[in-house]
Amino acid sequence: MLLAVLFYGLVPVAGAFIERRRWRFFRQRFSELWMKPHLDYTQATNTADKTEEFRFYGAFESVSEGGQLWIRSGELTVQADLSNALTYVFPNTRGEESFPIGHSTGDVPERIQWDRVSALTGDAKIFVGGPLIKRDKRRIFASLPENPLLIIFYEGSEDSLALKALYSGRHRNEFFNFLTPYSFILGAFSQIMIAVSFFSRPAYRLTMISAFVALFIPIIPFIPPGILFTAIYRRLWSLARMYRAYRDLACLPQAKEGAEPYPWNETITILNEDAFSGDSRLLASRCNLRAYCLAIISWLFLLAGIGINVFFIVLILSQIQV
Repeated sequence: MLLAVLFYGLVPVAGAFIERRRWRFFRQRFSELWMKPHLDYTQATNTADKTEEFRFYGAFESVSEGGQLWIRSGELTVQADLSNALTYVFPNTRGEESFPIGHSTGDVPERIQWDRVSALTGDAKIFVGGPLIKRDKRRIFASLPENPLLIIFYEGSEDSLALKALYSGRHRNEFFNFLTPYSFILGAFSQIMIAVSFFSRPAYRLTMISAFVALFIPIIPFIPPGILFTAIYRRLWSLARMYRAYRDLACLPQAKEGAEPYPWNETITILNEDAFSGDSRLLASRCNLRAYCLAIISWLFLLAGIGINVFFIVLILSQIQV
């Protein structure tokens, strides 16, 4: 049973913390760069040695074998060094320029290595943000140890990019992360080995049955009658994710200053309140509270569904033992 707890619980939870930390850094870095000045021709052609951070929007032009990306916007073409850059491809959201984020697909951006960039379509739009440094007598975008370059391939308008980044830039369910499949496979293998080891030893029949039941722990939430509670859990968790995205939007520094109206304000009307005309900190706090309450309630439903299924499993096993 300790192995089941390890592989079905502790390892996925550890992966969840790693996954959440990665996406939190992505959102924080994007928010920082979203506030940086837009790179213009004067700054791009300046030969000063000063390193500053800018953001730039353009279309894919080409990429060299050495990982040098060329981005074009009008008559200005800039170079970005893909090595050590955080490069993401956003899910296809064509036709969702003004979608309410509570009803979007919610697909997670995919992080890719620079050698896959050449396979992307030439029609892709690109957001690049980060340090602009001087190299070989010209200024290019490149990562620094403390300030990595952020590159996003996306579709749609520039105005909707922040909405998509702050909503989609979080895992749909951190428990099912990059460690979960391997952990579940190892957990299942360990339970099979335990069950086989004690199969021919009647004195350890209970141990064998426990190992056999533990083998199916990952699917317990998805079998009747508890699956109804699991469905409610997923719906409430999705709503909690939505409110966390609203919180992040309200926390943008530009939103607090009210210096520029946001083109996605209509999506906030789902809250039945004016998002940025009042105190954005109050709005962020309100959304954060709703997110936490929904998350807690969703977990209670999930645990209730698991508990009901475990009760029926124990009841069935007790009848078999009789």
